[in-house]
Amino acid sequence: SILACPDEPQLRSARRLLAGPLVYMTASPAWDGCCFDCAAPCAEDPWASVNHAVRLCIRCAGAHRALGVHISFVRSLQLDELSAAEVATMARGGNDRCREFLEAKGVPRRVWLALALPLRYQTPAADLYRRVLAAEAAGEEVPTEMRAVALPPPPVAPAP
Repeated sequence: SILACPDEPQLRSARRLLAGPLVYMTASPAWDGCCFDCAAPCAEDPWASVNHAVRLCIRCAGAHRALGVHISFVRSLQLDELSAAEVATMARGGNDRCREFLEAKGVPRRVWLALALPLRYQTPAADLYRRVLAAEAAGEEVPTEMRAVALPPPPVAPAP
């Protein structure tokens, strides 16, 4: 009947068909199967910052959500359905590309990791990378200049 539940093989097949291109793409060496921020293995439960096109572990995905979607739009690569524009952005990125871009802009990996996570993604280099990916995905002119960005306010100390 129409209301009958599909059996398990049918469900697995449907999930593979729906997730295929994105899961395949993010399984490439450029994505390296590890979290961009902490290097934890995350191939089993991959998350991503779509506007940076980097893979994240679930712990760092939670930290990214606190940054706001204008800084880091977080999606599960297994649970969420990405729009065509989001897939286009993800196809242009990868952990390696982001790492190489930052280094080319004078932000070596050791410096990037020394910054607190909220500051990392609000640097001029990270802002330019987001704008480059968005322009490439939209087929627009790619920006080349970094611009001044507003840093997040310092954390508020708890009241005594």
